[in-house]
Amino acid sequence: MPSFDIVNQVDFQEVDNAINNTRQEVARRYDFRGAHTEITLDKKAKSIHLLTGDEMKMESLRDMLVENFARRKVSGKNLPFGTVEATSKGQVKRDVAVSEGIEKEVAKKIVKLIKDLKLKVQPAIQDNQVRVTGKKIDDLQAIIAMLKEADLPVPLQYVNMKYVAVATRVGDQHSGSSDQATALILHPLPVASQGRFVKKSMIRVSSSGPCSD
Repeated sequence: MPSFDIVNQVDFQEVDNAINNTRQEVARRYDFRGAHTEITLDKKAKSIHLLTGDEMKMESLRDMLVENFARRKVSGKNLPFGTVEATSKGQVKRDVAVSEGIEKEVAKKIVKLIKDLKLKVQPAIQDNQVRVTGKKIDDLQAIIAMLKEADLPVPLQYVNMKYVAVATRVGDQHSGSSDQATALILHPLPVASQGRFVKKSMIRVSSSGPCSD
């Protein structure tokens, strides 16, 4: 049965790219000259550590990071900034969490929004994601369109689209023979690209006969 997963995932390569771009920008900024500034990404702990001269520079550093994250298509919803703290050396520091996954309360809200559409689908919470199963591709499209417009605290992606395989009979139209061969017609679920779908179809015949892609 057709299905897909609703997830909240972060591309850490893009996070790394945004941080590198911010470092380069800091190096060019006149107001940061002479100030020791650090931006450190800990992928294992899923956090970013910021260190700079004072609170004004920290605010500028935050603005640069947010802008560069947006350019790399990393949502600010995945990057909650912690509080600014003073260090023993007269500088200031700040941590930024890199959050992934869908928390249980948010997952419940997503399930409720889906059920409110009253479509013939089955949403189910699985760990930190939500799986949606249904018979009609149009229903799954409607769910994604609805969630794109929903006011949710996390960004969503739609992955693991499942194929629908349907066995049918295909006649040999070239020879005029009434012989038929069993064919497997694969109707893949649409591939989500920023909420839009690309539909594909493929026919494979198990014996000699017509074959098209």
